Amino acid sequence: MLGFLHDWPKTRAEFFPTTDFCARGPDHRHQYSVKDCRHGRVLLSYKDDNQPTFVVWDPITGGQTVLCRPEMSGASRWQASLLCAADSCIHGDCHSGPFVVVFVTLDEQEGVATASAYSSETSTWCSPALTAVAPFEEEIDFYDSPSVLVGDALYFLVFREQDDEVIEDSILKYDLGKSCLSEILLPEEEVERASNNPILMVGEDGRLGIAHLFFYCLSVWWREVDPDGVASWTQRIDIDLKTDLFPLGNFSIPPELGGSVEGTGIIFVISKVGTYMIDLKSQSSKRLSSKLYQHPNVRWSLFPYVSFYYPPAVAGVVAESSSEAGHGNEEA
Repeated sequence: MLGFLHDWPKTRAEFFPTTDFCARGPDHRHQYSVKDCRHGRVLLSYKDDNQPTFVVWDPITGGQTVLCRPEMSGASRWQASLLCAADSCIHGDCHSGPFVVVFVTLDEQEGVATASAYSSETSTWCSPALTAVAPFEEEIDFYDSPSVLVGDALYFLVFREQDDEVIEDSILKYDLGKSCLSEILLPEEEVERASNNPILMVGEDGRLGIAHLFFYCLSVWWREVDPDGVASWTQRIDIDLKTDLFPLGNFSIPPELGGSVEGTGIIFVISKVGTYMIDLKSQSSKRLSSKLYQHPNVRWSLFPYVSFYYPPAVAGVVAESSSEAGHGNEEA
C-alpha cells in the first residue's frame, strides 16, 4: 500500500502517502470526490449540470481519462466502482491496460436498482442490468463505504432508513461476466446487531465479509458457499479492539470503520485521535494519520492505493540493468 485517499472532509481528492511515493495530479480544475480505488487507478467524480462526470486517474503517471456520462434515468442515488479489465493481469502494474467502471443506481419510485458498465476499450456504457429490490417504504441509499471485488463480481452495501435510523442493510451484487445485478439479503442475526457504519471486506481466502463496530467491539460475518452453491452467513470474528489494538481514551464519539484492503484482513478505523490500520490476522495496529480524525455527524471512507512502484533511484538501476542486458544480447 503506497498510501490512501479519503472522500471527506475536503472536497478535492487528496493523497496521503504511507511510503516515500508522491502522487502526480490530479488537476484542480474541478472539485473531485473519490468514488473508488483499485488496481493502480482511482475513480474520481465531479458534478456538471448536477450530473456526475467520472474521471479515471493514475497517481503514478498522472494520466487522466474523462468518461462520457452514464444514463441516470431519474435515479438520484448511485455508487460507482473501478477495476482492471486486462486478461491474466496480476494487478500490480495496470497503468496502461484497459479498465471497467461500473455505475449502480437506486430508483425509489420504480423500486429497482440498475447497473451499467463502461469499457475503456470501446469508450461506451453497456445496456443497463436491472433488478427489483426488496420493498421499501422507507428511504434507501448506498453507504459511502467502498465496494469490494470478489472473484468476478462487485458488491455494494445498501441501507434502509426510517426516521433517521438505519433499520436494515442489504448488498447489491453485480456479476461482471454475466452483466447481471441481484440483491443479497442479510441474516436476521446480523441485521439485529447492525451498526450505523458497516463496511464490506474480502478475506485472504477470497470470501465476502461484512464488518460492524459497536463502540470497541468488532464483529465480522463471512459469506460461505457450499459445494451445491447454497450461500449462508457465519460469524467467525468477534474482537474487542481495546485489547492492545486501539488507544484508549474518554472519547465523546465511538470510533467508526472507514474501509478495508481487499484480500488482506486489514481494516481502517477512524477515531477522535486519528486514523488506524488494524490487521485482524496478526492482531496488530498502526496509526496512519493524526490529521485525519473523526468529526461529529460526518461519515467518511478511506480508499487504499495499492500498486507496484520503483523509487527513482531503484528505477534508474533497473533501467541500467535492462540496458546492459540488451547490449550483452547484441554482442552475443
